[in-house]
Amino acid sequence: MTRPLKKVDAEQVEKLAGFHCSLAEIASVVGCSVDTLERRFAEVIKKGREQGKASLRRRQFELAMAGNPTMLIWLGKQNLGQRDGTAIELTGKDGAPIEPAVSAKTMSDEEIGRRLMTLLERQRATVVSPPTATARRPLATFGYLSADCYDPVSVYHRVTC
Repeated sequence: MTRPLKKVDAEQVEKLAGFHCSLAEIASVVGCSVDTLERRFAEVIKKGREQGKASLRRRQFELAMAGNPTMLIWLGKQNLGQRDGTAIELTGKDGAPIEPAVSAKTMSDEEIGRRLMTLLERQRATVVSPPTATARRPLATFGYLSADCYDPVSVYHRVTC
């Protein structure tokens, strides 16, 4: 013999779903389990949630049409693809592209090497060195430079190749 079904008010379930209550909250109010709600009232809950969304949308639209600027802006963004901000386009002289102040294309190998050495020295000054020489060994495996085994030409080739 099967257990009798628990009496659950479907209208109350639909109304609570319309308020977007969680399944756990609805189950607690009507006195049943979440499993019971999912099994017996899935369509009722879906209908209640959709009606709640429509009511909320209707109220937002009413506020916007009454002149609420916040709601007008929000609905414009949501429904019309409007957005804040302005586009800023930067150009060089007379609308030409902006030229970089420094370009590797115009520098000699020696100049590139000097600049790379300066950058490496700055980096080395900010990085804590490992406690032992054996701790450095894995770094070389991944292509990192150690402090005692590079020169500007090899640095240039490693960076550009």
